Amino acid sequence: MDSYIENDNLLVSAVASTDTLVSVIRRFVDSGVVVVFNYRLDLLEEVFGFDKVLSEVYLYRKVYYDFFTKEYVVLVSETMKETRNTDLNLLLEELNFIDSLLVSRLKDLDKDGTYYFRTRLSMQLENAYPYLAIFFNLITPIQYRIKWLKTSTFILDSLY
Repeated sequence: MDSYIENDNLLVSAVASTDTLVSVIRRFVDSGVVVVFNYRLDLLEEVFGFDKVLSEVYLYRKVYYDFFTKEYVVLVSETMKETRNTDLNLLLEELNFIDSLLVSRLKDLDKDGTYYFRTRLSMQLENAYPYLAIFFNLITPIQYRIKWLKTSTFILDSLY
């Protein structure tokens, strides 16, 4: 994860690898399950040994198969843009990149503060056709979360 300052804003870019999940994602998506990757990024400040949450950013990537067009689809929450392709492997690269995400404005941060990021990824499985759930007794949604990951601390001057 790279954090940087641009136009008096604190921004983050990150790469999350889903390479090991491709076969699992394909199996779910081909079966009519919508796979949602939820990302959460918190900016925290250390104040007298305690953590103070300054900003929480939520975003998601939704992956599903469109049976009408015979294409895989990834929906990106920041832009609400759908990317379509018949090759799921190429399309899943869209999941891996989070670019120039606004975390906070510099005017809201203490110049001398010590900060760090905390991130968490969760994968949620949803029925693509919820109206059919009564016929197939499907339980939705199911969610799996990984533990919180914490970055090393930094000060704002180190980002210039």
